Order: sequence, then C-alpha cells, then structure tokens
Amino acid sequence: MQYPSPEHRPHAPSEIYQPQQPMPVQQDIVVYANREQIIWRTVVITICLFMILLSSMFLFFPLTFFISIMPTNDSSTLIFLFTTLACLPVLLVGLIYLGWFTWGMWRMILDFRKPMLFINCAGITVNRMSTLSGFFISWAEIESISIRRISFYKQFCIYPKNTNAFLARFHIMERLNRRSNMLFGAPPLIVPQVYLDRPCEETLHWLYYMYAKELIYYHVRLQP
Repeated sequence: MQYPSPEHRPHAPSEIYQPQQPMPVQQDIVVYANREQIIWRTVVITICLFMILLSSMFLFFPLTFFISIMPTNDSSTLIFLFTTLACLPVLLVGLIYLGWFTWGMWRMILDFRKPMLFINCAGITVNRMSTLSGFFISWAEIESISIRRISFYKQFCIYPKNTNAFLARFHIMERLNRRSNMLFGAPPLIVPQVYLDRPCEETLHWLYYMYAKELIYYHVRLQP
C-alpha cells in the first residue's frame, strides 16, 4: 500500500495556514493649502488696505489744513483737536495690523509648495499662516485633537498637554495673539478649514486609521 509522501500529506485542520488580514500601511498625512481660498482672500484684503491708505491720505491733509486755520482760543476747536489726535494712534495701529495681516497672506501664497499640515510618526507640523508662525508638536506633547466651529469657521484644533510651556516657544507678540484666540474658546493651536484643501473630518479619519498606535501610546484623544 502506497502512503503519501510527507510533503504531499494533507494538513490537519488545526495546521491549515490562515492568511492574516492586511494591516494598514502607515503613511505620512500631507494636507496642502487651499489655493483658491487663500488667493482671493489675499486679493480682497490687499484692496481693502490700499483703499484705507488712500482714504487716510485724502482725509489727513485737508484735516491738517482745517486745524491750522481754526482759532485756538475756541473750546470746540480744542475738543476737536484732542479728539483727532486721540484717533490717530488707533488708526495707525489698525493700519499696522492690517498691513501685517496682508503680508502674512502673501507669505502663504509664496509657501504653496509646502504642506499646510504634515503628520508623521514624530508628530504634527503646521506651516505658517497669516498672523501665526509655523510649529512642530510631538505626539507626547498633545493632549487631544478635535474639530470645532469657532467664529463661523471650522477649525482643526490641537490641544497641548502643557499650554504655557508650549507657548513659551513663540515670541511675545505671537503668544499674545494665540492667547487672544483662547478668549473666544479656541485652543492655542488651530488651523482654519478655509486654509486646507482637504476636509478636517477626512484628516481626522486618516489620523485615527494610520496612527492608532501613537494615539494609544501617548494617550492622545480624538474628538470629532
């Protein structure tokens, strides 16, 4: 009687090889800038800045001439003069901030080749925005990531475990700017949806799918 050779002998049911389910391949998550949104917003804010500067010039010179010919012994003239002088610093600060914001928008256009949001096994890198500089935050420094609607805009929000320690990396003006956003319920680290070419929900979905190991190990909460 012929017996089958060992290499042709059928396996017992417990020995049958079961192929494993394919595991998701960890890849970098790259989200680029929403070019259309940034370009038209930059054009609009640039036109507004130009119109305000032009209006200020046309108002300043006639106003200076009018003040120079007004009698200085009249109380109404003095009140008008002091009111005008008090408004000038406010106008100057507003123009400086608007100019700074406009320059920041143009810098974003120059940075179109760089990702606005880059996520890998080390952490999250955010490119600079209109009035905020770029930053990197490691997984160990993140407490939670969520999507929130703040001031009518959807935001990709990152909450650091130690806010004060993380904000100390920025210069004093940016710390004040980021803390002022916190007064409106926003976290210190945000990326507006209007600046991203991919929905925040999709980014959060791939973040959960690709980086579950990092999220669990560093106790990072996702809050859609």
